[in-house]
Amino acid sequence: MIVLDASAAVLALLNDGDARRTVARETVVVPHLVDAEVANALRAQVRRRNVGTDEALAALVRWARLGLRRFAVHGLMTADARLAKAPGVRCAITVVRR
Repeated sequence: MIVLDASAAVLALLNDGDARRTVARETVVVPHLVDAEVANALRAQVRRRNVGTDEALAALVRWARLGLRRFAVHGLMTADARLAKAPGVRCAITVVRR
């Protein structure tokens, strides 16, 4: 079982890369607050003009349809490499790239 954070979720939703392939083949769960984080990250992508409004909305609809289970965090898959180096981390961290 792998825990997907918002940064990796957005990569999986917007790109055909490591994050999407991992989500497709692994049993994936998410932290209970991830929905708000994913929506905020997609909004930021639109604000920065990295994606269009329609693409972000379609990604959000795909996210809602995934039906992922929400749990407390025991391990983490993230696109933020800084988290893997953070002091005091008490769970396994897997960093994915685009």
